[in-house]
Amino acid sequence: MLIKVLKVALYCLAALVLLLVAVVCWFKFVLLPTPDYSNLEEYHPFTSSESKNAYYEFYDSQERRWPVPFRTQTVKAADGETYVRLSGRDEAIPLVLLPGGGQSSLMWIPNVAGLAEHYRVIAVDNIVDFGRSRLSRPIRSSEHLCSWLDESLTALGIEGKVNVMGLSYGGWVTAQFALQRPDRVNKAVVIAPAATIYPLGEDFLVNSIRALVFPSTLEEWILSMSKDAADSTDPFVKENLEALIDGSVLGFSSFKYKNSLAPTVFSDAELRAIKPPTLFMVGENETLYPAEKATARIKTVAPHLETRIIENAGHDITLVQAQRVNEAAISFFRPDAE
Repeated sequence: MLIKVLKVALYCLAALVLLLVAVVCWFKFVLLPTPDYSNLEEYHPFTSSESKNAYYEFYDSQERRWPVPFRTQTVKAADGETYVRLSGRDEAIPLVLLPGGGQSSLMWIPNVAGLAEHYRVIAVDNIVDFGRSRLSRPIRSSEHLCSWLDESLTALGIEGKVNVMGLSYGGWVTAQFALQRPDRVNKAVVIAPAATIYPLGEDFLVNSIRALVFPSTLEEWILSMSKDAADSTDPFVKENLEALIDGSVLGFSSFKYKNSLAPTVFSDAELRAIKPPTLFMVGENETLYPAEKATARIKTVAPHLETRIIENAGHDITLVQAQRVNEAAISFFRPDAE
């Protein structure tokens, strides 16, 4: 009897802690003033000119690590300015790369060399996240976010269909784009998408809230999602993991809060309604949700979507298994891979 009482007390205590954390988050982020989009400072979307200069200095140093020739372009649209990095042959099939949350297009450094051999790679800095894109009005819906991406591609002179690949938050955006803009998507690869297929796990939510409330725990949080990369002895993996962590930590301290859209779980009907050929790729050690359960849901409700689980990888899949991710994507994107 005593053990049962203690268990109930512990559950109640845990619930109270989560409630307090939620309240702190609400005060910190919901009540936190968002940018006045009618009167933006010169240093927007940064907190100050000093933070802007510091972030761009770091960004430029990392951009020099981009392993293939590239050119950059900033295209203007109704929602602001979108910064893209173009690699590969101009006449090749376009492949749009969308980064994960808390990252910029530079997260694709481990993958771009292999992809640029086959495609015109368009690495995008998400306009609601870190990087060199500059949001000039709030994005309030997934439809709006898809319109931003569509308009940005048009401003680049791309009128037809493109292949799209995204990780985590970028995976959710990729899935939304495939659902809402099937006329724009040839094929899509969604890699460990945030929510989208399966609800985010409690551990992930607690750790993410803790990192937002206590920024000093951000590095620990990233490492908890990147255990395979952290355990790797490959110097290239180590170097890029360190760059990802440094970029996120600096980004969270440099940028204003942007009220980014929270990723959602697609309904069964929405998953079935995705028309372009789509591949769901996830590491076996994924920390956002159980890889097997997410894959099983797709096979049950939307069997027309393809699935693949990559061994020895978690949410760090595009880094620690860069070659296998590239090979799977290139094979899927082939015209005869229907």
